[in-house]
Amino acid sequence: MKANKPLGAPAPTQDSSYYAALGRFIHWFTATEASVHSLFRHFTGLPEWEARAISGGMRISDLMSMTRRLMIAKKTDEAVKLEVERLFGQIGEVEKLRHALVHRGGNVFGAEVVASNLMTMAAVSGYDSLHTSVAEIGKAARDCQAIFLRIGHIISPERSDLELATELTRPWLYRHPAPRHKAQASRSTSTPQAREHRPSPSQE
Repeated sequence: MKANKPLGAPAPTQDSSYYAALGRFIHWFTATEASVHSLFRHFTGLPEWEARAISGGMRISDLMSMTRRLMIAKKTDEAVKLEVERLFGQIGEVEKLRHALVHRGGNVFGAEVVASNLMTMAAVSGYDSLHTSVAEIGKAARDCQAIFLRIGHIISPERSDLELATELTRPWLYRHPAPRHKAQASRSTSTPQAREHRPSPSQE
């Protein structure tokens, strides 16, 4: 027997696919941030609550910097240091996407998701935008999930399962695109952002 559709429930749309992808991405990015805290505490060698007293409230960029210093001071194995650098490098990539979508919001234009500073820029010359897609946001979420698992493996290397083995060896899926600036946008007025926000003659 089929379940009745709730009255007034909206049909799936392009926007709903974006919101679902955004939710998964933010979920796994948050898990990644938490795992960096765990990694920092691991490298301090301090009792957990003493380490928490140091790292509590720190930004992820500061935590990564402190973790790098700890690895040098403790003469951490080179293979582990290399793995940590791989993970931190990809965190930097996906963090750019998180910043754009969280602080600027994304607008869906067909298959494209555009996040820009249109509403907050001080001057037209300062305009820039990120052009991505639901698929790319999904890739970033997958990478965050992999980072979470791989940091857990550094902390507890005895853990071994099929999912972890796959994530340890695969390449990163997400690559952050270069932002589009005013000069680039002016060369093409056919972009979704330009079509949506081109001012009327009375506004120019």
